[in-house]
Amino acid sequence: MSDEIRFEEPPAGRHSVRQLPHPIIAAQLRYRRGEWAMVATRTTSRKAAALAYAIRTATRLRHYEPAGSFEAVARSVKVTDPGGGRERAEHRVYARYVGEEK
Repeated sequence: MSDEIRFEEPPAGRHSVRQLPHPIIAAQLRYRRGEWAMVATRTTSRKAAALAYAIRTATRLRHYEPAGSFEAVARSVKVTDPGGGRERAEHRVYARYVGEEK
């Protein structure tokens, strides 16, 4: 599981154990205003959805204030494990900064 930030569009779809570097992620998203990035993966879709909600509302995550200045969504995608070829679900969190340009 990787928590590296990766800029890419989230796939179409329906709507922490490890600490993320939220100050760095928020700063990078602000710098590339309006561009989606995959900011985290989680072990369950519920945990991914909870993180996306926390980013959108800036709940307990002051680096994403003011609330509403970031959009965030959770998406589950099928990925194939390298080597073994086993398919599994990966629960991703995508975010982008939509607040005022600085």
